[in-house]
Amino acid sequence: MKIALVTFASYGAAVHYLSQLANALAKQHRVIVFLPGYTDDSYFSDEVSIVKLPIPAGLLPALIKVFKPQIARTLMRTISGIKPDVVHLVFEHRFPFYYAKIIGDQYPFVVTIHEPKAVPNRGPIANGMVTVLQFLNNTGLTKSADKIIIHSDKLRAANLLARLPQSKIDAVQVGTFNFFKTNHIAATESNNLLFFGRIAHYKGIGYLVKAAQKARSSVPDLTVTIAGEGDLSKYGKMISGENWFEIINRYIPDDEVAVLFAKAAVLIMPYTDGSQTGLISVAGAFGKPVIATDVGNFNEMVDNGITGLIIPPIDVNSLSDAIVTLLKNARLRREMGENAKGKFRSGQFSWESIAARTQDIYQQAVSLHTRKSGSS
Repeated sequence: MKIALVTFASYGAAVHYLSQLANALAKQHRVIVFLPGYTDDSYFSDEVSIVKLPIPAGLLPALIKVFKPQIARTLMRTISGIKPDVVHLVFEHRFPFYYAKIIGDQYPFVVTIHEPKAVPNRGPIANGMVTVLQFLNNTGLTKSADKIIIHSDKLRAANLLARLPQSKIDAVQVGTFNFFKTNHIAATESNNLLFFGRIAHYKGIGYLVKAAQKARSSVPDLTVTIAGEGDLSKYGKMISGENWFEIINRYIPDDEVAVLFAKAAVLIMPYTDGSQTGLISVAGAFGKPVIATDVGNFNEMVDNGITGLIIPPIDVNSLSDAIVTLLKNARLRREMGENAKGKFRSGQFSWESIAARTQDIYQQAVSLHTRKSGSS
């Protein structure tokens, strides 16, 4: 099978996910990946063909660029030259719905929707605008697709997906990101909590600060690392004078990711909202347990009491208790870490399994597109 994988937003977790899927599929199929010219393509194996598109990195420049007709013409001309059996839009961000309409009319078309609902990571007005625009654009994407991939059956309830024929939707988990371990960093023992990722209000940093301050009475050598780009100003007063907080307020390159996860005792995710994340599988690759709130598909990624702890969102006491439980019991922490490592090495979380499942979805898309074309 000849597979075209397409993304217009290839950065951070997006390129991590895309590359591992492409590499796994390329073991049995011809895979051609279309991505922005700025993308680091070192994650892709030699078996994967790369096509760079003239799309800049910044959000506004990228949006201006993709609305120019020549980008659509370039994309379609290149795809037509390859003649793929299926086209898969792997990351929905920045991809205009009318591009999907053009592709879906000509080829079997699969769309992965990573975020079926908008997350509130901006101000109230901006959140409202983004929610509406994202919903309208993703509605167009899902309408044009023959098949839709999400990362948890729980996400079917999102407004975007609930109105669709459920037979059109398949849930395929996010696999492990073991490539971070290529730069071998020796794990260290410390009572360090790691919060990692883009800073946003819904990720519950305020609750983390309060819970950590409370837990420190039981774990006096507790430290917290908050690493990621975004606005931390609203938490400044809470953290001020607390020298056991390490703040790395910028984009974190992958070589530093390995260092941060290696020194952490626990990955902590006190989100108040959300749908899915690749961070839990990163923690699994490093053999680290996770404390996460019960939002989105987190309780599918974390087996409560086995690979980490699941707690209610917006609950400082539960979060503090979970922190104390893991930091005061090194044996339990290590067992959970080993369990997490094993979980993400096999079964539905292995990239071999994910590739096989995705291949089946491609075959379904081909059959559906053939029937649709024959009836039109």
